[in-house]
Amino acid sequence: MFLRIDDRFIHGQVGVTWISYVGCDEIVLLNDNLASNQLASMMQKMTVPTMKVTVLNIDQGIAYLSKKNQKSLEKLFVIVSCPQDAIKILDAGFELKSINIGHTAHNDNSTEVYSYLFVDSESLAGFQEIEKRGIHLDFRLVPSHKSPNLNFSKIKIK
Repeated sequence: MFLRIDDRFIHGQVGVTWISYVGCDEIVLLNDNLASNQLASMMQKMTVPTMKVTVLNIDQGIAYLSKKNQKSLEKLFVIVSCPQDAIKILDAGFELKSINIGHTAHNDNSTEVYSYLFVDSESLAGFQEIEKRGIHLDFRLVPSHKSPNLNFSKIKIK
């Protein structure tokens, strides 16, 4: 499975570049808030009408992924909004060598640690936990970008 952390879920960069790069058969969006919002879920699905898009809360999503065989998992593009949800997937026993990071939005408590990459204390702790597990965090907005050498364990925010 290709796992991406992107708080916008499906948008132009995902629809135009990442889907073909990943070569997926299905996009799975895992987020409690999105899954409980019928209108937002429908809008996400309409973004790529030629692709199967599944929207589930994180617990349902883990159960859904657990039922897939290895070959099916390899054709999935899974998107979560935050590192904490990615950790839940890892804690469920899914082994990944790399997690792609896309857009992370600015909020009142966040700091820009790289262009378009904003973290607050909670998301930074999540990224640091993923790094501690030996998983490469690949920050790229689009596949053609070079991934910067970010070391979240050395990032300090106020």
